[in-house]
Amino acid sequence: MPKQRSDGAISALLNCLLRRIRISEGATHPYFRHDGMDFIEIAKSDGTVTKLTHGCTPTTGIGSVVEVDIDGTRYYLHQDHRGFVL
Repeated sequence: MPKQRSDGAISALLNCLLRRIRISEGATHPYFRHDGMDFIEIAKSDGTVTKLTHGCTPTTGIGSVVEVDIDGTRYYLHQDHRGFVL
């Protein structure tokens, strides 16, 4: 059974592996889908869906998002020579 935790006006719903599956902040209620430790989809209560595509990195799961798809519009993340995301 998922565990409900409340921090003031924001509450998070966690699953048995302590991964966030929902956050409630006022009228906004995004739901999260995971692939291991990585978020792969964020669905909000207003109907918007954000899909995240992960790539290879030296450290698994850190800085691995290479593409963000928000309701069919794709954004690609790029890094400069110092590793900063542009």
